Amino acid sequence: MSGAGAVAQLSSIFGDRVEYGEGTVVVEIAVLAQVLSYLRREVEPPYDVFVDLIAVDHLELQRAERFVVQYCLRSSQNGSFLRIEVSFNGPSLPSATALWSAADWFEREVYDLLGIGFDGHADLRRIFLPLDFVDHPLRKDYPLAGIGEREKSRVKSTFAPSAVEPYSEEGEIAVLDFVPLYAGQGLRLALAVEGEHVRQADPDPGYVHTGLEKLAESLTYGQCVHLAGRLGEESALGGELAMVLAIERLLGMEVPARAGYLRVIWSELGRLSSHLAWLGEQARLAGSPAAWHRAWAERDKLKALWDAAGKGEEGSLVCIGGAVVDMEPAFAAAATEFCAGTAEFLDEIDQLFTGHPVWLRRVRGLGGLSVAEAFEWGVSGPVLRAAGIARDLRRDEPYSQYEDFEFEVPVGEYGDVYDRCQVRLAEIAASVRIVAEACAGLPAGDHRLRDRRLMGGDVNTPEGLVHHFATWMDGHGLQPLPGEVYLSVEAPRGELGIYLVSDGTGRPYRLRFRTPSFVHLQCYPHLVCGLDLEEAALVLGSLNISVAEVDR
Repeated sequence: MSGAGAVAQLSSIFGDRVEYGEGTVVVEIAVLAQVLSYLRREVEPPYDVFVDLIAVDHLELQRAERFVVQYCLRSSQNGSFLRIEVSFNGPSLPSATALWSAADWFEREVYDLLGIGFDGHADLRRIFLPLDFVDHPLRKDYPLAGIGEREKSRVKSTFAPSAVEPYSEEGEIAVLDFVPLYAGQGLRLALAVEGEHVRQADPDPGYVHTGLEKLAESLTYGQCVHLAGRLGEESALGGELAMVLAIERLLGMEVPARAGYLRVIWSELGRLSSHLAWLGEQARLAGSPAAWHRAWAERDKLKALWDAAGKGEEGSLVCIGGAVVDMEPAFAAAATEFCAGTAEFLDEIDQLFTGHPVWLRRVRGLGGLSVAEAFEWGVSGPVLRAAGIARDLRRDEPYSQYEDFEFEVPVGEYGDVYDRCQVRLAEIAASVRIVAEACAGLPAGDHRLRDRRLMGGDVNTPEGLVHHFATWMDGHGLQPLPGEVYLSVEAPRGELGIYLVSDGTGRPYRLRFRTPSFVHLQCYPHLVCGLDLEEAALVLGSLNISVAEVDR
């Protein structure tokens, strides 16, 4: 059943308590729990994937109800997407954790940053901010500079295992901080262990929380593009592309075909960079220094490719209205040459690491996710495809000219560490084919719209200086009409969603990031109970977590 069919069924059951708005289904708070339960358990096919939970404070818009919360749901069977919206004045809503396990951290985040409670949630505590933080930063009456919380004590959550019984009478449960990734990344994992076996895990995010969503409310739309590039390591292009697509949809803007191809090339090269960095980290955790050096050497070639073409770092290459720079013939030739050598590199990695029988024995069946569990936890990207689900937004919901390219979507069988590794290696091969095809078929024309609202002017001339100020001065520049948009892109780590609200000014009223690392870290405790510490490290590496992407 399509989204329209589900809305029709809701209307027939709940009457005027359910109303279809622009891209959303607006429901009364009194029937919210019944509507969510109906969509999860009664509709065929059910909306079994909890994608996102969005909350907005409408204090400055002076509406009757202060808060709006949207539940973003998807059907795994036909890909139908719905946003269920409820408006209320607080203080709480019914929890959805009994319907979707993935709702747990999303509800904790909304409680932490906006102070909205969820009745029935088993563990409703702050997730990013210290336990003694006294306010909720995403409320509109909370100032950007804060209200002096830094002068108070900073108490992070303390992990106490809940009713963990030792396996034997001689056994003893101990709690330790587990940091298998590189020191300084800001990831804290508290593990309850018995000997070397993990009995319970509790990720504790928030140590690098930078409040990007709050900061966005003080920035222009052009500045928000650069902000989205700060979501995490190797995630710059995914965040920037999602941001410019959302802004362009608000503006009703179509970019030139050449710009779309350039965005595909930059994005796929960024995917290659991300997967190569992951491969090196996975090899390090597995104790394969040869594969570690080989992966980083290949990634250095990619970095040299950017530098030789005068691009520098791969971030900040897309902009509102197109691409920041055009592609020069020298860059296209170098990119094609790099792609041609990837097959040999993958053969070497297979011999050194991923094809070795010892690696197969160690990780086959380790940290596996079944199809049902993958949907229950809302995973995406390579983690979902490793479970056997051929879902890729580039193919299923194409954007930015991806519809012009044909590529295979690799899938696994068991959703374990081995399958996640094989899926990413297959994605490397697919990305180089897309890059080579895009370079060969790059359309002629402009690489960005010729619009002074986007480009400004030449500050060396009087007329150009006027246009420059008209573009960049406060109160000028881009001012989309009031509205909202939600869209997702296929970032290297998975589905990266953007929710953007415009109030007609030059700054977003609300910006929300849905990052795959946040979702994947939430399901980590489910994957490691009963494993030893070495196995727990390999499982974490296979999820490819970016801590900055978790905390935002």
